[in-house]
This record gives sequence, C-alpha cells and structure tokens, in this order.
Amino acid sequence: GNLKINKYDKETLSNEVSGNGSLEGAIYELYNYDNSKIDEYTTDENGEIFIDNLEYGNYYLKEINPSNGYKLDDNTYTIEINNANNELTVYEEPIYGKLEIIKTYDIDNIYEEGVIFDIYDEEENLYDSIITDDKGYTSIELPYGKYIIKQQNSIEGYQRVEDFTVD
Repeated sequence: GNLKINKYDKETLSNEVSGNGSLEGAIYELYNYDNSKIDEYTTDENGEIFIDNLEYGNYYLKEINPSNGYKLDDNTYTIEINNANNELTVYEEPIYGKLEIIKTYDIDNIYEEGVIFDIYDEEENLYDSIITDDKGYTSIELPYGKYIIKQQNSIEGYQRVEDFTVD
C-alpha cells in the first residue's frame, strides 16, 4: 500500500503556517511491527510525505527533527496499512515567543500609559496592536518569525521611538 502523511499547523488546522514557520523539512522515522527502522522521510513544501510500496501491516511513525518554527512532536503514531491508499494527519505546535515593552519618558522613568504599538509581519501586514498600561507595560505572544514594531502615538511633547524589528 501507499501512505500519505499530512503535517498541519495545530492553530490553523491546515498546511497554512503560523508566523514565519515552515512545514517543510520535518524528518520522520518509520518503523515496522517488530520495531525495525524502515527509513527516514522529510516533509515537502506542503508538509507532506508520500511513501510507496509498504507491505500490509502495522507501522509506527516518530518525528525526530521538527520543521522551522515548530516544536518537536513527541507522539508516536500507529499506522495500519490495510489497503492501497492510506493517510495520516499530524498536527504540529508552533513556537511562540513573548514580546514585552516598557515605555518610559526618557531617563526620568516616568511610565507612558496608553501608547499603542502596531505589530507588522515581514510583508508589512498588520498582525496586532498592543497598548501600554499605567506602568508603561504591554506584552504579546507572537508565533515564530520576524516582526516590525511601530509606535503609533505618544504623550504630548515626546517623540515616538523609531520603528524596530524583533525575531
């Protein structure tokens, strides 16, 4: 039989990636019923693997190297090859990082409340906006990638910070 493996993003529930991750390049090992390794397989640009000519029976699949922007999947998947065309879908968890900003007036450490920061992806699409609290603090969890941060407003008499990027 044949086996098609679909690697999907756990958040989008499809092969559309979160942030700047990629479903390409994940490496999986396939074992037969007596735990003998068959081979290693790597996901293509669509997060897919195609394996031909497997004997009918039970197999086990394990990820040994995640694709860029995703956590290693610790699950072991049992696969039964019992017809010509078989399919397995696995869901991968994207890596997130926390962006924290504390906005103060110059060196006086007077916190700037109500400042809006717009967050753009690398293609300059607005991803989200965040606003500082009374301690000048704001934060957001961002999926793996590179982002451009733009301050939209400031307290009267003070300049905005220059646009900056975070990875």
